[in-house]
Amino acid sequence: MMEKAQTAIEGGNESIEASAESTRINHHGSLPEDIPKVDTRPADPFEVPDGGTAAWLCAFGGFMISFTCYGVANTFGVFEDYYSANQLSNESLNNISWIGSLQLCLILLVGCVSGPLCDAGYFKHLIGFGGLLFFLCLMMTSISTAYYQYILSQGVGVGLAQGFLFTPGMAVLTHHFKRHRTLIFGIFAAGASIGGVILPIALQRLFEEVGFAWGVRILAFIVLACVGTGFICCTTRFPPRKGGRVLDIRVFKSPSYTLLVLGAGFVGLGL
Repeated sequence: MMEKAQTAIEGGNESIEASAESTRINHHGSLPEDIPKVDTRPADPFEVPDGGTAAWLCAFGGFMISFTCYGVANTFGVFEDYYSANQLSNESLNNISWIGSLQLCLILLVGCVSGPLCDAGYFKHLIGFGGLLFFLCLMMTSISTAYYQYILSQGVGVGLAQGFLFTPGMAVLTHHFKRHRTLIFGIFAAGASIGGVILPIALQRLFEEVGFAWGVRILAFIVLACVGTGFICCTTRFPPRKGGRVLDIRVFKSPSYTLLVLGAGFVGLGL
């Protein structure tokens, strides 16, 4: 009986060793065929998901930023009519129009700086700073009385704030969409159109109901809410670009790019 038991134990040990050996890596360094191979390559940091909750939230946040920037820019017609009849009645319409012209110019011109800073990883900083500057400058506009004060607060200040917001708000959409990029840029542009319809009408009614000062302050709080929504909803995915220049004039060595910029500039002059 003892000999039979010992034989059974030895047989069991041999089967265990054979099973363990089958799971070891063979002498060529490869795994057995029945074990699935795992892809250990690092994920591509520039892979675009083309959808998902974060992507569509970013699209909504970009819409709100576009709504705010060009919505407020389109309210200048309401401001100009009010200024010419009240605070700046002693100024010519040509002088008053410089306030809106500076604002519209800086929205795109500041993109030369805010775009590279966004690529360098400062997206949230730009949106946060731009939103606070936007709010502060509209508040200063509500208490301004002299022409130079409107130039500084509404023309230069609001224009700079919009420039810090608009280009990064558009650029961040490319972090989340590739195949649907045309659709997303259409949604972003629609924000400017809808803002350009709603905000001037709302501001005209506010001037009639609560007066100039509180009308502009309410507009400032609307701006703060919209930019705050963009700040929360918009996120970046790409790693920061290292070693880039904030202003790189070498891009104008490309004739096609230079012609595109000049053409866009002449279109802006026409507007």
